[in-house]
Amino acid sequence: MRLLFKHIILASFTLTVTTTLAACTDKHSVDNSTQEMQQVLYPELTKLHDNALNLQNDFDTFTNDPTSVRGAWLTLQNLADTTIAKNGKVHPLAGVARIKIASIDYEEGKIIPAIKRSEEALDILSTVKEEYMTEVTEGVALLSIMYSQTGEPDKALELQKQAILDFQIYFQGLSKAEKTRAVIVSKSNIEFSHAQTLMRLGRYDEAIDAQKISLDTRRENLGEDDPDTIGSLYGFAQVLIKGGKLELAEKYARLAMEKATTTLPENHASYARSLEMLGIVLSRRGQRLEAVNFLSRALEIKRRTVGVENLYFAYGVHNLGNILMNLERYGDAEPLLVDADIGFRANQGENSPFAATALVYAANAAY
Repeated sequence: MRLLFKHIILASFTLTVTTTLAACTDKHSVDNSTQEMQQVLYPELTKLHDNALNLQNDFDTFTNDPTSVRGAWLTLQNLADTTIAKNGKVHPLAGVARIKIASIDYEEGKIIPAIKRSEEALDILSTVKEEYMTEVTEGVALLSIMYSQTGEPDKALELQKQAILDFQIYFQGLSKAEKTRAVIVSKSNIEFSHAQTLMRLGRYDEAIDAQKISLDTRRENLGEDDPDTIGSLYGFAQVLIKGGKLELAEKYARLAMEKATTTLPENHASYARSLEMLGIVLSRRGQRLEAVNFLSRALEIKRRTVGVENLYFAYGVHNLGNILMNLERYGDAEPLLVDADIGFRANQGENSPFAATALVYAANAAY
């Protein structure tokens, strides 16, 4: 007798950095007086910083040539590492660059190097966090969500507590003009990261409330159709699933899918992920044939846009294989689950918990 599988992986929606964790890209995200001082004292660093931001802000470049974006931030990091600031420490832009590179690592599924870079970045910025509050909060949001995903949610929660309090005070003191996109996204990212940690700890009601706060931050400040708001919509659906509110989860997942497929290009990360989230919700509601259609569409888009070696492709393969198992289409499910196992091990190492799960399911499909 075969088992009925319900283990749909939701981890691919805890990003979105790259994912719902949006990139904080703003030339004026640091304090204005600090910005002006940097331009005067460190013109070359400022030039490299602005160049990297311009590349990251260009959708086509960031989507089609992320290596050039990484290279620009790495050039800044290398120069900043050899530049001593007035406080006698390595220049803070060395920390800023590390956070940006770590976010790219995370989006590509390279969790271990992303954690290392984020920890280094926060250490560098620890003495100047008031001047770089947006970047520090961005780093905390990224690092804590990775801690949660690698089995250390308590460590993540401890890191978030002070960061959330500090940023609330900082945000309340800003004028409307000073609440730039980078500031707004940083606020919603730390709220999102907090929600994900609470979810990992099984505190679902609190997680739903925290995720709704993150969604409202983007809705109110960026608008309903903004790509980052769309990411928060399907992120909210994810938390609602874990909280057992499946009808409401489907409502938000469908809304995200409709907005993504009508307002975003196909190669935007939220396009495929919104389709995938709707498929996951529908599978949980017993509508598995419709779920297969959405998950299959999402997987083909990922194949064309991020490639088969990407971690998020492995998540998609696993989710589709899982549902095919429940439909008793074992011959179709087995090769998908084997591919998922290979993808997880390649991106997360031999001890990947998702790889072990996929392998068990593949063996059951072959039985």
